[in-house]
Amino acid sequence: MAKSAAIPNVVVIGGSYVGLNLAESLATSAQGRYRILLVEKNSHFQHLFAFPRYAITSRVDAHKAFIPFQKSRLGERGAIVQAKVVELTKDLVVLDGQVDIDGKQTDKIPYAALAIATGTKLSPPGTLPESNKFGGTAYLQKHAARVEKSHRIVVVGGGAVGVQMATDIKEIYPAKSVTLVHSRANVMNKFHPGLHDVIKQRCDELNLQLILGQRVKLPEGGYPTDGREFNVLLNNGTQICCDLAIISTGQTPQSDVLQTLAPSCIDAHGFIKVKDTLQVQHVDFPNIFALGDIAATDAHKAARPALKQVEVVRDNIQRLLSETTHELVKYAVTDPAAIHLTLGVTKSVIFRNPSGDGSEEGSHPVIMHKNDGELDMGIAQLLFTLLWLANGTLSKLLVDYNAERGDDVSKIGRINLEQARGEPIKSNTDNLYIKAGKDWRGSKSAHFHRKKAYIRCARLPMRLSTRNESYPDTNANASNSAEIHALDKQTKAGESYYLTYSFALSAIPNSLMVWQWKEYEANNKGGANIPLSLEVKNNQIFLAYQADGKTGRITQWTADVKPDTVYNVGLEILAKSSGGHVKLYWNGEQVTFSTNKEKTLIGNMFPGRSDPKIGIYRGEDVETNSFVYQFQIGTEQKDVDSQYFG
Repeated sequence: MAKSAAIPNVVVIGGSYVGLNLAESLATSAQGRYRILLVEKNSHFQHLFAFPRYAITSRVDAHKAFIPFQKSRLGERGAIVQAKVVELTKDLVVLDGQVDIDGKQTDKIPYAALAIATGTKLSPPGTLPESNKFGGTAYLQKHAARVEKSHRIVVVGGGAVGVQMATDIKEIYPAKSVTLVHSRANVMNKFHPGLHDVIKQRCDELNLQLILGQRVKLPEGGYPTDGREFNVLLNNGTQICCDLAIISTGQTPQSDVLQTLAPSCIDAHGFIKVKDTLQVQHVDFPNIFALGDIAATDAHKAARPALKQVEVVRDNIQRLLSETTHELVKYAVTDPAAIHLTLGVTKSVIFRNPSGDGSEEGSHPVIMHKNDGELDMGIAQLLFTLLWLANGTLSKLLVDYNAERGDDVSKIGRINLEQARGEPIKSNTDNLYIKAGKDWRGSKSAHFHRKKAYIRCARLPMRLSTRNESYPDTNANASNSAEIHALDKQTKAGESYYLTYSFALSAIPNSLMVWQWKEYEANNKGGANIPLSLEVKNNQIFLAYQADGKTGRITQWTADVKPDTVYNVGLEILAKSSGGHVKLYWNGEQVTFSTNKEKTLIGNMFPGRSDPKIGIYRGEDVETNSFVYQFQIGTEQKDVDSQYFG
């Protein structure tokens, strides 16, 4: 963090929906009087509402549930501090490790005002055991794989997460046996019984079994997760045979940050006791606030009441730090409990408890049924909106293709189909094509197809190729190609380019190029005309690179790959004939290159005119389908989708 003048710090602990909203709201109104520091243990904003769905199917892109924090939204002086708070004093936040504050390493942050928005912790996968995007994505994918392989599933707990997961599983996998067990007579028992009736009707439609009024006797070591059969024992002695049990019970308040400083502020259930001003109930700490799920208010634990609390805390912090004597704002619960609950992929309900205002209408719940159908729960549009808000209109993008938006594949660049080297064809064939389509999950994509043993392949503006030797034009074995040239004849020497590329393969051929930076004015032997490429071989993907513009490429980095799995690539390329470089990001993580253990490759590369290409090139041993979901090129990292760069 750059050095900052000595202005007061307002620290917000917790970067989920409520904490992030408060931090951004405070930053908007700060006017230079204080700076906002958002302290969050997770590397990314976690879209918790999507976790139940993303934990039960691989037909969604799990990484999209983890959205990069945008420092720019906290003002020029604000910052996001990735760390865990281990202790509070009356004027310091103590962290679990050293962070950079004003150019110095420290584990203590002074504060003038503090807001605690740490929320509650659910059983996984409602809350994840991992704090970084990569571990979280892997957890969701692993959990989804267990669900997909199972035959008889028991979901324990009839709250929102349990109901969502059970109905999702039963709709996506109708042949599976799914049982939802809840200890009360009604599911979602904190709501009016009308919601239970709606859920029961939906369970009947899906042939989902409900067992109510029975508690599960959880074994100390937990249930097996290896796919073998076992019994779930109920308190009445009933045993349910299954091969997967998902626990969705319990809500643990994360109030331990206040335990040492003000233990009397924590109630018997673990929530933080607050005044009607949302200050903690302690005379010595008027500058500490709590809001959202962690606060012990009469409000329902949900987004709508929490956002009203954001307004109250924001205004009260402003008044507390100002020189005025304005009375602090008081929070009052005005709305009945409400929820938007998914009931499988295609159905959901918006339900609001009776208002109890004495009117005829107020004596009945509000029920609105909705037809949905977005498997990813609209997260692609949410991500695009967040990035648009952070980066403006993204007008600096040179290439911006997004299949989910319905973009035409021609947005990537110039399409080139060749049935043999130097023999272009004007349109798609059954053997070779590039067109808008859907992947194995039904997700929109640019679809590159090449029939088995059909000698050239499908590629895009960044080309997929792995061999070092070049093909003479007279070579009878020259492959077919379906490729798209991005920035056709437009790249410039000395310019930096940032590329994002999201793709999946239906099979893993040998010697398949999925991306390349092709040089046309140095078409010499030894692969020197391809200074950089991503290639697939022997169930691995590797970065092939040649630094001097003369010799062939060598492998710099590898990772295992498998079919029907979405991978995300970020590339930073400085296109210079002398002193150029490349940085590679794989699924959001900057990777270490195997030859020198560095994360930046320096080399004299990219001379003359070059085009980035993507698609499928070579690897004719199997029928190959490549699905491309997003492809961007910008001249600054902030122009492109930042999740690709961690």
